Amino acid sequence: IHSNDFWHFPYAKILKNLNPQIKIIAHVRGEVKRKKILAYKLKEADKIVVVSYAIKSQLEKLNISSDKILVHYGYLNIDFLDGRKQSKKHDKFLVGTITRLFSIKGLEYLIRAGKEIKKHIPDGKIVIIGSGDKSYINYLQKLVKELH
Repeated sequence: IHSNDFWHFPYAKILKNLNPQIKIIAHVRGEVKRKKILAYKLKEADKIVVVSYAIKSQLEKLNISSDKILVHYGYLNIDFLDGRKQSKKHDKFLVGTITRLFSIKGLEYLIRAGKEIKKHIPDGKIVIIGSGDKSYINYLQKLVKELH
């Protein structure tokens, strides 16, 4: 059973209690809160898929075995674009992300990198789209104004 987000894990455990041969894979994408991880007994998952080494480290600090944890970055397969008409002009550089805006994402590093990109590619752009922690969003906006 793939528990797409760890808060669904208790439901998967109910099914495993009915059939102990069932294996459970829990998926952790966001910020790890000790209280929730312990309450949901995530340690009992057969495998845990996380989207970053930062999340893996947090789980390991909660005594979850690193052997159980697999880091797998989400990605978009753009192979379907092959054969589409491509623009011949490639003088623009764009880095973008659509994500939940929380400090664990480290978006301040992307913003700081933007200053360096601008030195080499003046028309380069960084686009960050999302919602989340208001204080973190304010911090990111302030950083953009300071650096750019």
